[in-house]
Amino acid sequence: ETFRDWALFSESIRGAGWCLATGFLVAGSLPFIEATFGVVTNISLLEMGDVSHPLLQELVRRAPGTYNHSITMATIAENAADAIGANGLLVRVGAYFHDIGKMLKPHYFIENITEGTTSRHKDLAPAMSTLIIIGHVKDGIDLAHQYGLPDPLIDFVEQHHGTTLVEYFYHAAS
Repeated sequence: ETFRDWALFSESIRGAGWCLATGFLVAGSLPFIEATFGVVTNISLLEMGDVSHPLLQELVRRAPGTYNHSITMATIAENAADAIGANGLLVRVGAYFHDIGKMLKPHYFIENITEGTTSRHKDLAPAMSTLIIIGHVKDGIDLAHQYGLPDPLIDFVEQHHGTTLVEYFYHAAS
């Protein structure tokens, strides 16, 4: 009886040890798996979505209005994604980073203009204003690559304006 109890206990300890080892192996290899196959896990998304991420810290320092806009958009977008069965966490983190390119020229974007200050677009030709507005997407992609964001998040930066016309400046030019 004692031998059988000891054998069961020994087998249980060995099984628990293998479970722990497997957990450490999977967790340790996860970054390599993500990089190799171009996937992003929820664990990585949670890490990147932390407000202490260096790129988000830079955004809040340089363009606080854009940061607040991104947080608001993240909340709205996550709820919408969850409602249709999409990955709400991916959408939330993507929304955090979607406008990072605005931090390079923050004063050209309305959410960063302080009260009593006139828009810098007032003295620019509509074509130049359009280039600046559209340029934040390319700037954002460059920053995303520089900070090592994964491709699914870079897609949010790249695609968040689509291919539509910048109507305000089009009408101003007309």
